[in-house]
Formats: sequence, C-alpha cells, structure tokens
Amino acid sequence: MAMEATEYAFPFDAEECEEGYDREYLADDFARYFRAFITSGIIADGGNIAENLQVVANDDMTTTLRKGNLMIDGYRYELMEDMIFQHTAADGVLDRIDRISVTLDTAAREIHAIVREGEYSYKPVAPQCRRTSEHLDYVVADVRVVAGAIKIAQANITDTRLSTELCGIAFPFWRLDTQPFFAQLNSFYSEFVAKSDRSYRQFQEWQEEKKTEIGVWQEGEAKQTDDWQKKETEDFDAWGQDFVNRWESWLLGETKGWQEEIIDWFNNLREMLTENAAVSLQEQIGNLNKLETKDKDNLVSAINSIPLTYDETMAILEENNDGGEEGEA
Repeated sequence: MAMEATEYAFPFDAEECEEGYDREYLADDFARYFRAFITSGIIADGGNIAENLQVVANDDMTTTLRKGNLMIDGYRYELMEDMIFQHTAADGVLDRIDRISVTLDTAAREIHAIVREGEYSYKPVAPQCRRTSEHLDYVVADVRVVAGAIKIAQANITDTRLSTELCGIAFPFWRLDTQPFFAQLNSFYSEFVAKSDRSYRQFQEWQEEKKTEIGVWQEGEAKQTDDWQKKETEDFDAWGQDFVNRWESWLLGETKGWQEEIIDWFNNLREMLTENAAVSLQEQIGNLNKLETKDKDNLVSAINSIPLTYDETMAILEENNDGGEEGEA
C-alpha cells in the first residue's frame, strides 16, 4: 500500500527499482528526526557541561574554546580538541566585545566555531546573534577587549552557554528554559562586580583620606623639626658669640696688664743696662788712659794703637774688669 503524499515515515531500507532506489533520504531528514526530540544547545556529555565548549583566558591576547558537543537544529557538532582564538590587539582608547559562537552555515553545509569582532566604542555591544536561514549562531561566550589591554582576563569573559536566547542546553523532548538561571547568574555577577567596585572606591577614598592625614602630620612634624633646629641653631650661635665676647674681654684685660708689666720690666732693664754700660765704659776708658798709646783721643784709636796681640789685650781688659768689680765690692 502506497503512502499518501501527506504521510511520511523514516527511516526504511531502500529497495532497487527501475529508477534506482525507491527510497532516498537527505541529511535534513536525519536532522528533522533528531530535532524532533533533542533541542538545540550544549549537549551534556556524561552529565558534565561545566567545561563543555567553555571559553577560558590564556593570560595573553588569546582565548581557548574547550572541546565538547552541541546540537543545532538537529545537526550535531563535536569539537574533539581544544581550539585557540587569536584576538586583535586592543585599541588605545575604546573597548570592544568579541563574540565566540558555534555557527551553522547552511550554504556551506558546515558547522564551525568562530569569533566575530565587535565595534570599538565607549559603550561597546557584541555582534548580533544571527538566527537566519543562512546562519544559526549559538553563542558560548562574549569577550570584552579592554582599551590598552595586553592580555585578556577571565573576568572579561562572559559565559553565555546558559542563556536560552544565545545558546542554552540541549534536552530530550522538551526545552528547559535556562534563561532565568542565566539572568540570575548574570545579575549576581553584576551585583558582585558592582559591590567590588564600590568597595574598591571606598578603599581608594579611605586611602586618599589617610594619605592626606599622613601628609598633614608629616608637614606638621617637619615644621616642628625645622623650628626646633632653627631655635637650637640660634641658641648655639648666641652662646658661641657670648663665649667669644667674654673670652675677648678677658684676654684684652689680661693682655693689657701683661703689656704694662712687660713695658715696666723692659724700661727697668733698659735703665739698668744703660747705667751699667755707662759705668763700665767709663772704667774702660780710665784704664785705657794708663796705657802707653800714641793716640788716646777715643777708645777705638786707643785700643788699636796698643802694640799687643788680641789675646793680650783681652786679658788686660778682663783684668781691669775684675779689678773694677772688686773695687765696687
């Protein structure tokens, strides 16, 4: 019995006929078969979806898409080894958001994991998630490339696998709406980041306040130190000047007394020397007058006219001196 045109059954073995085979099946027949009871999204391989097609940072300008499985409209995709994506260098001023997805290209009859770069902006948005007859994007992550960054941080990667609108989880026969879970998780993450930002800003404000207080304290301490040092310097200079003045006053008084004593002593000595020299000279002249010399007009001529040797003359002078001292005695 032949099936009506409105009836369809799948699959049955094909038998040869004049035209070739009586049954031919297309890939879409198999896709229709699977999408009838398996929804599109991440396939829980062994119940584990934590690392299934997860995007992670590599501490540079690359990200890694971990291996896993995904179903798109009845077509199965499997990434058997981790895949690395190279992201274009960051802009110096503006941010952008790159979108990583597993995409069904109907024209090429292929499914590939791809990265699509967003536009630079102060408020960047990710490229549109395409759900057309030509392309079906199942987004697994959005990567924010921060301005001036030299590496991508894990905190800049938004995991979208639980978003029903962007990806979701594949389930048999019925579709589990994970959008509320994703929204709640995303809200929790946003709230956590906001609280972290507030805490960090509060810490920065506290740090600036303490920095200002420390600056004021240091300035006060420096001024007190300068004032103390200035006062000590002035006190020392005053003490030193007073000491010098008192020393000079003492030295001037003592020196004046010494000078007077020295002058008196020197005057007495000069008088004594003058008197003794005159007496001695007079005696020498008297003694020389007794000598038989031709010229006795002066002492030098008298001495020079003595026909004696130097030693004899000096002996006579010494004898005369000795006689004069004894006579005085």
